[in-house]
Amino acid sequence: MLFDELKLIFLHVPKTGGTSVRAAILETFGADRVYSDYGERPAHPASPVNLDPEGYLRSIEAEGHPDLTGMSAVVGHFWPKKYERMTHCLRAMVLRDPLDRAISHYFYRLSRDPVLGPLGETFRQFVMRDKVRSLYTQFYFRDVDMNWFDLILDHRELSSDWVGSIEALGLDPTLKHEKNVTASRMEGYDERKAELMADSRTLEWARSLMQDDLRFYETHVASR
Repeated sequence: MLFDELKLIFLHVPKTGGTSVRAAILETFGADRVYSDYGERPAHPASPVNLDPEGYLRSIEAEGHPDLTGMSAVVGHFWPKKYERMTHCLRAMVLRDPLDRAISHYFYRLSRDPVLGPLGETFRQFVMRDKVRSLYTQFYFRDVDMNWFDLILDHRELSSDWVGSIEALGLDPTLKHEKNVTASRMEGYDERKAELMADSRTLEWARSLMQDDLRFYETHVASR
């Protein structure tokens, strides 16, 4: 079978715990046996995935995935349709409540660019971006048959049952869970996050704005 050494394709949706899973994948299989597919930016409007999706898929099919030769796993930010013909290995990902994911993403951005908050982009402005409020439905899972995935973990499962989640992915369950480092990078993180979490009007407004992604999440994770 073509690429018969391939055991796992893991879609790393940003800010869903994928960094910890990626570390476990690298430790389990070895860095030289893991293809890191992070270069195509499926949430970027100017990415080939979004500018010409049909042409993009044709080029992928013509190339035949040469980078996967000898690989045991794939992990990265990619459009799942890229690998839709790969059905002989485990296909998995983690989803997170869209609002929780957006909050985490916002503070990650803030930790990298302190000007983003009071002097730049507010949380409300951040959520209004298409690639934030509709990351699932407009970008990562646009036109994707979700039945292609063998395993869809909830971020809450990953956090509460790391060992069980890692075992379900076929990875070494003895590996430690790498913690979120955003708090350690950002001065005043606890106070800033507590202030946002106490702003019920903003959170309710954000949830209403993210209804499509919330329904997607509830359909594929929360309702299980």
